[in-house]
Amino acid sequence: MYDEGVDSFIRDEDLPHPTDDTSMLQPDRFKEEVADRLQCIAGIYCVRTFRHWGLYDRGHFIGIIAEGKLYLRTNAITRQRYVDLGMVPYHESDRTLRRFYQVPTHVVRDTRVLVEWTRDASAVRNTISQGPFV
Repeated sequence: MYDEGVDSFIRDEDLPHPTDDTSMLQPDRFKEEVADRLQCIAGIYCVRTFRHWGLYDRGHFIGIIAEGKLYLRTNAITRQRYVDLGMVPYHESDRTLRRFYQVPTHVVRDTRVLVEWTRDASAVRNTISQGPFV
């Protein structure tokens, strides 16, 4: 592969490769990995928000990418899947957003499953709102 910014060739083995433990990736690299895996879903995109990234589906906020972790929107039905796997809600400073739960590493690594979970999170936006801290 040729890097246009450098007058030399870069071998593929010199490039960083995804690790089995996604929490070891740098935050922006993790965001890129998630975005790459979700590119097959029309309307999905990321927006930088202060220290983190917001994950959107056609303008609707469905996820948070923060500190090398992905959190997706849940409701009373989909939340149980996360709880059963020991996942926790998004927490920052003095508040917890119980509608957004951390996605397990094995789901992030499996594009097919990640797409399914993301579509479920997108469908949640059409359910009755319970407030941001429920």
